[in-house]
Parts: sequence; structure tokens; C-alpha cells
Amino acid sequence: MYWTIYKNLEKEIIGLTNSIHFCDEQKNVFSMKIAELIVRCAMEIESIFHELYESKIDGDIPEDKIGQRINAVNNEFNLEEKQVKLVSTDMYFREIKTIKPFMGEAWYYDHYNAVKHYRGKNFNKATVEVLINAMAALYILNLYHTYKKHYHFTQGKEKFDYTFGSVMFEANHRRIDFGLGVWKCDYATIHETAIFLEVPTQKTINNVKELFYKQKERQLPIVLKSPAYKKFIETNKEYSIEGKEAEQIAKEIGAYEGFVALISLDSIKLQLAYNAAPSVELNIGQYSHFLKSK
Repeated sequence: MYWTIYKNLEKEIIGLTNSIHFCDEQKNVFSMKIAELIVRCAMEIESIFHELYESKIDGDIPEDKIGQRINAVNNEFNLEEKQVKLVSTDMYFREIKTIKPFMGEAWYYDHYNAVKHYRGKNFNKATVEVLINAMAALYILNLYHTYKKHYHFTQGKEKFDYTFGSVMFEANHRRIDFGLGVWKCDYATIHETAIFLEVPTQKTINNVKELFYKQKERQLPIVLKSPAYKKFIETNKEYSIEGKEAEQIAKEIGAYEGFVALISLDSIKLQLAYNAAPSVELNIGQYSHFLKSK
């Protein structure tokens, strides 16, 4: 139901781009039609906030305290940090590329209330930019409403569509690494801005671990047979390799650069194995402890 209404609003906004050129120079344009769309969009937002509060949060905030319910849902999902990408081919903004619709000045709610209750006085707040921010907020809330806590996709060979059928936005998404140093990222950024997380499946983790330990077993004999090790051991006869891995030995004998070159293909193989189809999960903070620990 909510997604159908969202799509209808999108269709009307795209139709509006035939009359108003959506670009940086026009972002402060306001009109009665834009005001109408903002109010309709905000009604949907309030309705979804109510449903998310009642289905996701064990609280006792009464229904007539919508502001408090909005804050509770915002805190639950860290909505202020959630980000979308504007991908519409009918809009030509240079400055508006990514949007955090629940953050600071972008948060539509104050503008919406002003337009709703004091339209004559605040008509100039019903702008193109406010409309886009309101739609971005509605888009995110639809995703959190539609894709439940336990729901996840599994990517196939084709690129996953993070627009979910929207013609205006793409949901921000990031990958999570569970170890072995195969993939690096800014974990704080993942936790704060991503709406969806790409998470390696257990099958992928098992395959990567198996490949990783096979590579470790292969690397040690190669290092011990290398000219650098033989030369080192001639003058360091007391040197012990007990309990040491190939990488540590290579560093201690001054052959680390050669070791890095040796394992470069191994690293590529690990990366390819790790990139196998991950699950795509809604970010509801289920990995926040893991991310913060990094």
C-alpha cells in the first residue's frame, strides 16, 4: 500500500519536471503544486512512522504524540545518518547528489508543518529542495517498513538493484568484512549511512577460510626455500622459525617486499572468493557491535 502511493508521488514529481527544470538554480522554486505534494508526502511519512513505532518499538508513547514517536523511531534506526543517492535522469542537480533527509536542515518536518498550518505565511518554504528531501525520507521509511528484520536477499550474478524500483533514489549500501583482512573499509561510515549491508554468507566465509589456510600452508615452504632465507640463516644460525608464519619470517629476514609480491596473486584469489554473492540485509544495527569494535 505505502509503496504504491510512493510510486504515484514519484510519477507526479517526474511529471512536474516537465514544467520546472529541477536543477541547482531552481531548487528554491515554490508553488502550490509543490506544497500539495509535500503535504501528501508528509502524511505518508507520519503514517509509516506510526506503524514502525508500533511494530518495532516496545514503547508507550500515545498516538497523538507523533513528534515523540518520530524521535523514538529515528533513534532506533539511526535515521539521521541514513543516506540515499539521487539517481533520477530527469533532475540535473550538481550540488544535490546524496541526501540525508532526516539530518538537520534537510529534515523536511519543520517545513512541512509550516506549510500545513501557516501556508499563507510560509508558502515560500514549499520548495523543490524540500520536496526532494521529503521524498527521500519517505523512500527510506518505505524500505524500513517493507523489508523486515529477518528479511534478506541473496545476490545473483547480476548487479543488485538498490533502487528497489524507485526512479529517483538509490539506497546507500556497504559491504561488511568478518575477518582475514580480505576487505577494508571505514566501519563507522558503514554503520552510520548504509541502509543495506552486503554480508558474506556462511558458505562464502567457509570457502574463504579454507582457501586462506591452504595459502598459508603453501607460503611457508616457499619462504624457507628462498635465497633470502638461505643467506640470512648462514649468519644467523640460532634463528628459530618455531611458531612463526611465513609473513613474520619474511619481515625478520628482510625479504618482506618479495613476500608481498609472492602473495599478490593469493590476495586476488581471496578477494574473488570473498566477493561471491553476499546476502543483502536491511541495516537495523544488527552488526553495530562488530563495526564499533573494529
